[in-house]
Amino acid sequence: MIAGYTEKPGMFPHADVAGLQAALAEYEAKKEEQDDAAARHHMATEAKDGVLQGLELKMQAQLKQSEVDVGADVDELIVIGWGPRAKRRPVAPPGQVRRLQIVEEGAGTLKLAWDAPDRAKGGPVRTYRIERREAPPGGGSFNEWHEVGMALKKKVSLTDQPRSVQMEYQVIAVNFAGVGRVSNAVEVVL
Repeated sequence: MIAGYTEKPGMFPHADVAGLQAALAEYEAKKEEQDDAAARHHMATEAKDGVLQGLELKMQAQLKQSEVDVGADVDELIVIGWGPRAKRRPVAPPGQVRRLQIVEEGAGTLKLAWDAPDRAKGGPVRTYRIERREAPPGGGSFNEWHEVGMALKKKVSLTDQPRSVQMEYQVIAVNFAGVGRVSNAVEVVL
């Protein structure tokens, strides 16, 4: 803008070139201040990380020496804030996925969303398995459930789904210990 206003002052008689130049200079000064502050922050972070790494190495060496000092009586390490390894606790399968709902539907596409299982009623969720079953043409009993997708988050977009077919979807939470109870089912015809 400034270059154009400067080259053609007669075309833009009301242009405030000096005001624009002052505002640009103010912005550039603040930008330079920010860049300097960011560089100082980066250097301070690198220095802190280097000192932290040295502290960790020193603590590891001291801990090894302390383990030698107490010998078989590892419970003594509690005095320095350390102790024997905690025993592994078994992980429970996740609970039931809650409030499965259809968020959006289109020609052969479907978006589902749900709430995570209640943590008080099961273990953590690693992934979600999405299953579908279909009614035969002309009605009747639904066929067996089969997997149609997996999700890491509490939503999924499914594409290339059958059209003009009555279908039900359900979601199951899964972790290393097993599978949770099946969610409510939602019904749709795309």
